[in-house]
Amino acid sequence: MLKNLWFHRRYLLGSFWADFRFRYAGTALGLFWFVFNPLLEALVYSIVFTYLIGFRSGGTRGTDYTLFLLIGLFPWFTFSQIITRGSNALNSDSVFLRRLPIPSEVFIAKDALVSMLGLFVYMLVLIPLNLLFKNELSWSLLILPVLIFLITALGFGMTLILAHLRVFFPDIGEILNVLVQLWRWTLPINYSVDVFPQWLRTIMEFNPPYYFITSFRDVFLDKQLPPPLSWLFMVVWVIVFGLIGAFVARRLGNEVKDQM
Repeated sequence: MLKNLWFHRRYLLGSFWADFRFRYAGTALGLFWFVFNPLLEALVYSIVFTYLIGFRSGGTRGTDYTLFLLIGLFPWFTFSQIITRGSNALNSDSVFLRRLPIPSEVFIAKDALVSMLGLFVYMLVLIPLNLLFKNELSWSLLILPVLIFLITALGFGMTLILAHLRVFFPDIGEILNVLVQLWRWTLPINYSVDVFPQWLRTIMEFNPPYYFITSFRDVFLDKQLPPPLSWLFMVVWVIVFGLIGAFVARRLGNEVKDQM
């Protein structure tokens, strides 16, 4: 799979950049919508949880809840976008898939790259917001590109599986939209894990995106690198889903082209 991505890198990078530029080309504000939607949702949640319900992020970090929420929301938006949009990549690019001698994983990787670039934009927005909330920046921010790559790789591996299966089972798309919404509430995005008992925290740690979300908060809020356990889980999840995704792509790639 990696060999195919490297061999077709020129097409991959060219189509990725074209897709990124034209995704919001018909709107007046263009790229601004990339950032505005999650900012607006974070504002709504921060008002509801902080003022209307009296819910708190845990209060142990001394950081405004809005900042706490944004640092969890941005990686999740990227990950969920990779899953939902990427799972339909083979259907949406079916014309090119049929006519060009390009393996199916290249089209899935293109959508993942677009979402990854969006996460870079989100992180750039977070840096001045940290200063606005009087949260000092740290050298640990230098590790952000690695975290961005890892969460993108996790989503890409999962999407390799989902996109190929969705060609044969279209209902996966509808089921996935519901599951992604539910999945979000099983992660410490809107709340801190400190509010849960230890046994429940242990279960949550085996949720694949868990350590990716907490690692972004380690870097921004705790101003430190993620602990070794976080790195271990992140790398293991990326490898596991990457291998499974590569296997599915290899077994179903030709059948997908015949199905189109």
